[in-house]
Amino acid sequence: MIWILLLALIATAIVGHLLAYPSPDVAWNLYATGALLDGARLGVDLFENTPPMIFAIKAPVVAAARAAGTTGWSAWAVVTALAAGLSVLLVRHVLIRTGVAERLTGWRAVVVAAAVLLVVAGQDYGQRDHLTAILVLPYLALAIMRLHGGKFRSALAVGCGALAAVGIGIKPHFALLPAVLIALQAKRVGIRQALPPEHIAVGSVGVAYVLAVWVAAPEYLDYAATYGPLYQSFRTNFGLLDAWWPTLPAWLSVALGAHAVPAYVALGAFAAMGRELSSRERSVAEVLALATGVLLLAAILQAKGWRYHFLPATLFGVLLLALLVSHARRHGTGRLARAYLAGGVATVTALAGAVLPATALRAVFPRHPVLDVDSSFSALLPLVQSVGPSGHVAVLSSNIASPFPLVLAGGARWTFRHPNFWPLVALYPDQVRAPTLVIPRPADRRGPLELRFIREVVSDLVRARPELLLVLRPDPLDRRFGGARHFDYLAYFSADPALSTLMGDYAAAGVVGSYDVFWRRGGNHAPIAEPPRPPVSIDRAGLREIGEGLSALLLVAGLGVGWWATARRET
Repeated sequence: MIWILLLALIATAIVGHLLAYPSPDVAWNLYATGALLDGARLGVDLFENTPPMIFAIKAPVVAAARAAGTTGWSAWAVVTALAAGLSVLLVRHVLIRTGVAERLTGWRAVVVAAAVLLVVAGQDYGQRDHLTAILVLPYLALAIMRLHGGKFRSALAVGCGALAAVGIGIKPHFALLPAVLIALQAKRVGIRQALPPEHIAVGSVGVAYVLAVWVAAPEYLDYAATYGPLYQSFRTNFGLLDAWWPTLPAWLSVALGAHAVPAYVALGAFAAMGRELSSRERSVAEVLALATGVLLLAAILQAKGWRYHFLPATLFGVLLLALLVSHARRHGTGRLARAYLAGGVATVTALAGAVLPATALRAVFPRHPVLDVDSSFSALLPLVQSVGPSGHVAVLSSNIASPFPLVLAGGARWTFRHPNFWPLVALYPDQVRAPTLVIPRPADRRGPLELRFIREVVSDLVRARPELLLVLRPDPLDRRFGGARHFDYLAYFSADPALSTLMGDYAAAGVVGSYDVFWRRGGNHAPIAEPPRPPVSIDRAGLREIGEGLSALLLVAGLGVGWWATARRET
């Protein structure tokens, strides 16, 4: 029965994401990919902090979606599911050659692994870090085989290494993974055997990728050199510790955040019972633990604390826990290990409680407003759609959830080279945390980077003269939305006289949700109207309460189930 339930959950997650809107980051990447296919230049017409690999991956998907007459998001949702399926099957194929226990390569194990990859991702389905976890999993399976001195067909090993290189190339932090794997293999099997074909493929693809960026997109490197240091200090996820310890280093605050807990619990369980495993099971657990720890470190080094940064470590940690619980269920284990495993089961069930309500709602009512990251999305969408594919839309907000997926779903053109105004949060970090509006520095005290940012934003507005201008309304008491409502955007950018002149061409049309709406004068514009009522009356707070309540219930149940399950022995 449980296997049917897992298959149903996998299908529900895929269908729900296929029908719903993408997350803000995914929507921006898809929009930017389309713009690049149309001739835009990265680092000139479009600014993105993530290296260009994500656009190289999405370009064929978006191009195929255009040819097929479907949306880029629908195609990307399907490709993500297919990639996860291929990854799990490759892992099964490699592990069979490794000779591990049949239960680790049976179809039940395949279903469990697919459920972990596709269901646990939740709202981060299709994110960059999600794709990295999917693409490096076969590479980890090869590492398990190499620890036993196994041999594998070079062509398939090169293919797995190339897939891993693509996933690792999404962010430079992920380069830690092959470096640590090579060091582990050198220690275990000798330096001569520490560079099998998959590692050579990772290095070769990585070098080719860096050279391609250097030759084809030098403007991106200039942008990264200019804005990269500022982005490293950009934070919107303020944890509980920050409230009473505001000087806490970002990396330490992130390391002590709730999103790191699944990885810590999995690593603790492995440390407590790793010696009880058979040699082949220990190799599997060891590589999963290594990946969990390295990718946890990568998330900490990014110093943001966002959930999806921890997703690879969480996914591999859950797989590690599944292996350890399976062993303990058959053979039993000591009390310390049982306590860790019970905590691990509780953590996984709590994760399920947080993910499943939205997963079910997404499949049944995929366009329900409660699923919108920005509560004003459903009300603003008709206005953006009325602009048409040739019209520009501008949204003044430091949170990427304001313009995306709004602009992508509305089919309009984005005005700015920046996806959002995140530099403002990085330029005024202390004031964003205070319950007051940000007071900008006087013009003569603004540094070169801040002046450049203002110039870029205003020049983009003047150049595009968007049909529709949406301005997030300031509210100093609203600490949500990454502090985006702590800015008076029109007042801030009016320091450039060109904006004041431009605003004379716009007429205020009213307020929609949290936004002031301005239409360019002289056009035939859609009237502001109430969005249709959703079929099920539930607000975002209600959905969050359902998820939190279910998580708490499953957390307690998971402790008991984990303690009981790991005490059972085969007779």
